[in-house]
Amino acid sequence: MNISDFSKLPSKAKLVDNQASAPFSQTGDQSSRNYKRFRASTSDSSSEVDDITKHDNFFLIRPNLETDSFSTMSPFVIHKNIIEKVPKYKNVSKLRSGDLLIELLDPQHANKLFEINKIGNLECRVTSHPSLNNIKGVISCSDLQYCKDKQEILDECSEQNLIDITQIKREVNGELVPTNTYIITLHSLTLPEYFYVGYRRCKVRQFIPNPKRCFNCQRIGHLYTYCKYEATCPSCGKDKHESDCNPPPYCVNCGDIKVASSIRKKP
Repeated sequence: MNISDFSKLPSKAKLVDNQASAPFSQTGDQSSRNYKRFRASTSDSSSEVDDITKHDNFFLIRPNLETDSFSTMSPFVIHKNIIEKVPKYKNVSKLRSGDLLIELLDPQHANKLFEINKIGNLECRVTSHPSLNNIKGVISCSDLQYCKDKQEILDECSEQNLIDITQIKREVNGELVPTNTYIITLHSLTLPEYFYVGYRRCKVRQFIPNPKRCFNCQRIGHLYTYCKYEATCPSCGKDKHESDCNPPPYCVNCGDIKVASSIRKKP
């Protein structure tokens, strides 16, 4: 994504994570719980793998013991154990956590993948990835403000695979004002052209998130936890210093005369 892509976001649009003041907003943990409720409400308890999982492409293979890890296991051992159940897959990668991330070519192979309970000498389990099988879009609908609460929307739109909805608020004169724009999270790999709110047909637009910015080096694209660069001042772009910064502001990402934190406002 180029820096110019960030201009597609409203410069002062903000997501509010305080549920007391924003009935449509929620934290990541709450979104995860919504996903689990969605899975539970649409699954068949008599099936080994529910219908929703059969449409997933991304899965995690995790050791049963937290002290175990696939990090040092031979790729040949991993490959041989996987193809015993799934002859063809798209990709497998090792994660920092020590788990395996696998992407299937055909979601219908998920039931076979779930039969894997041991790789090499490690007992393991397979789970659907909690976020990679979801996609976010943006809709505008003035009638959503008349809904009783967020749960009503989630219940009524569950057949469209809706698992989360967040209202965008815009800053006006220092205050956050609700808008008619919402971010929807769908349990799907592709965005539909339209999203239906009762009788209303809403055009679905691509959601472009705010860029990740490292608070250590100020560069975009990664977080502080995984930064490999030297600490940089967010104001002047030089080596980080404790004292107040007086030199002209400088952005290390684009060379503009602005502080790095204003990257989302640039054209």
